[in-house]
Amino acid sequence: MAAELSFPVLALSGPTIFVHREPRDLETCGEVALTNGYFSRLRLIDSELCEYSVRDVVKVANVGLFGGWHPFYASRQIRVRLALERTRRLALDEVRESVIATMNADRDFWESAGDLDEQAVEIRAIDSFDDLLRRFGQ
Repeated sequence: MAAELSFPVLALSGPTIFVHREPRDLETCGEVALTNGYFSRLRLIDSELCEYSVRDVVKVANVGLFGGWHPFYASRQIRVRLALERTRRLALDEVRESVIATMNADRDFWESAGDLDEQAVEIRAIDSFDDLLRRFGQ
C-alpha cells in the first residue's frame, strides 16, 4: 500500500483533515473507522499531488498491549492494510479547493477555530503543498 504513496500525505474524509507523515500513521486507526465509512470516503493526496482512493481495507492486527485497547481511546487501535487506486494528479489549486470543501462539510466544527471564510482566504493564499501540510499537521 504505502509504497506507492509519497509521504507525507493529506487525508480527507467527511469533515476530517489529517496529515500522515509516514505509513504507520496512516495504517493505524480505531477499529470503529472500519465500520463508520471513514475509509470509503477517504481521499489521500500525496506529496507529489497525486490523489488516491481506497479500493479495499483489511484489518491486519491489533496495535499495542491489551489487544489494542487503550484507556484514552474509545475504540480498539488496529493496523490496517489499504488497497489504493491512483485517481489523478492534481494542481495545487484543486488541492486547496478540496480542503476548503472538506471544511465546509462541517462548518460548525471548523468555525470553532475561527471564521471559515477567513480560513478559506488564508488557504487559497498558501503557495506550496508543504505549507498546506504545516497548516493541518503538527
